[in-house]
Amino acid sequence: MVQKSKTDLNIEIKSTALDSHVNENSIELKVLHLIRRFQMFHRVVISSFSWECLERIRNIDSQIKLGVLVGDGSEDVSEAVIFGEKIKAWSIHPSMEDSSEENLRSISKKNFLSIIYTVNEKRDMKRFLDFGADGLFTNFPKTMRKLVNQYSR
Repeated sequence: MVQKSKTDLNIEIKSTALDSHVNENSIELKVLHLIRRFQMFHRVVISSFSWECLERIRNIDSQIKLGVLVGDGSEDVSEAVIFGEKIKAWSIHPSMEDSSEENLRSISKKNFLSIIYTVNEKRDMKRFLDFGADGLFTNFPKTMRKLVNQYSR
C-alpha cells in the first residue's frame, strides 16, 4: 500500500528484536533486504531506541535514512543529537515530553529533521507545528492531515 502512495514509512526496530551480533538472520539485515526488494530505499527511515541497532545498520548501509528515538527513559535530546552526528542520522525522534521549543531548535541547528512521537491531541499537534517540528507520529492521521492542510494554505 505504501509503495503506491506518497506516504513515507518509518520502520521502528524494537530492542527486543536484536540478536547479540549481526548474522544472516539478524533483524537489521532482514529489514534492509525488504527495503531493497520493494525499492523503498528513498521512502523509508529506520528508527530505534536501541542506538546499538542504529549503529549496526549504519555499518551495513551508509545511505539508509536513520532516526534516533529519544525519550521514555532513554538518553536526552542533546545526547541523541551527538549520536545522530556520529551515525549520520537523518532525523531525531523525541517524545512529546522532550520536545520543547529549545530542543527542537537544537535538533534543527544540526540539520536533522525533528519528528515527535506520539502526538494524538489536536492542540498538541498545533503546538508542535508552531514550535517548528518537521513531523509528528500520531494515531489519528486524518486529524493531522486536516491540520497540516490548514497550515499549508
